[in-house]
Amino acid sequence: MLPSSSIKSIVLSSDGQRIFFGCGDGIIRILNTASGELVARLRGHNGTVNALAISSDCSVLFSGGKDKTLRQGRIVRN
Repeated sequence: MLPSSSIKSIVLSSDGQRIFFGCGDGIIRILNTASGELVARLRGHNGTVNALAISSDCSVLFSGGKDKTLRQGRIVRN
């Protein structure tokens, strides 16, 4: 479930299969675009996730938060 009032950043993967939502609660939520299913919740930021970016080959997710940190994580395809 997405907390619509606290979505702060959105990015679509270049393959169009996933959409990533950075939220005010510090969680990044990942949805499958075909099914609309929430497939993952990523924690790591202390506060709002202000920015998201995905590498062109859809293998790495970058996030920037209100906590003044930049995080990088590998995206695993199912």
